[in-house]
Amino acid sequence: MLRRGTQVTHMTKRVGQRSQTGKIVDIRDNSYEIRWEDGHTSISTPEGIVAVKKPKTD
Repeated sequence: MLRRGTQVTHMTKRVGQRSQTGKIVDIRDNSYEIRWEDGHTSISTPEGIVAVKKPKTD
């Protein structure tokens, strides 16, 4: 389950196309409002949105 503040990436359907990374700022019925690294905000459905796993530090 994704929550507000979760760092996410939007997977692309095209080979070689760079994926976008952002942070969830709001959750609506069946969509997420995401503020992307470049500063813009958009609404996205859950398809293709995955949480970014932070590397473990020893």
